[in-house]
Amino acid sequence: MNYLISALIITLIIPIWGLLIYFLNKLLYILLSKISSEKVAMTVVNYLTIPGVIHHELSHAALALLTGAIVTEFKPFWPDKTSGSLGHVNFSTRGSLFTRCLQCTFTSTAPVILGTLSSILLFAYAANNTVPFYILVPMIYLIFSIIIHASMSFADVKIMLKGIWALFIAAYIICLYFQIDFLNVIRLHLIAQL
Repeated sequence: MNYLISALIITLIIPIWGLLIYFLNKLLYILLSKISSEKVAMTVVNYLTIPGVIHHELSHAALALLTGAIVTEFKPFWPDKTSGSLGHVNFSTRGSLFTRCLQCTFTSTAPVILGTLSSILLFAYAANNTVPFYILVPMIYLIFSIIIHASMSFADVKIMLKGIWALFIAAYIICLYFQIDFLNVIRLHLIAQL
């Protein structure tokens, strides 16, 4: 039973984290709009953070390819005023139903997974090394740009939901095989605190 709960936690944490970043991005936009103007907010959130936009789209493309999907269109920075989109990746799934569902889920959640991972790695590098100021400032800018775009749009969530059951099964198998039991970890942590 604990492995099922652990698999559920793994399955849900990624979209929850992605939507949280999405709403924080929207909050930043609203705050900047109130402080200055909508044009300034749009410029800061969307155009001054182009590396994050490109990282977002590269993440989609990378996990699409790594899971066996075919990338049919890749536009890492292609602003569309009609839809508000800054870029896009179209892909076609292939393989068994299970494989296609995993491709949908991993491709749609890719910016959250790879954006978080990239930011953590960049931050860890900066924290554990003596980084000159002229490199540290661009690194902080890059981390900010990646984090602000490491989100899931509602379109990404819709695509992810097509394959969430396959992700849950894969997470369950991983939890079972590697004996990942978050409930036991929490219990042990609580006991250690007493």
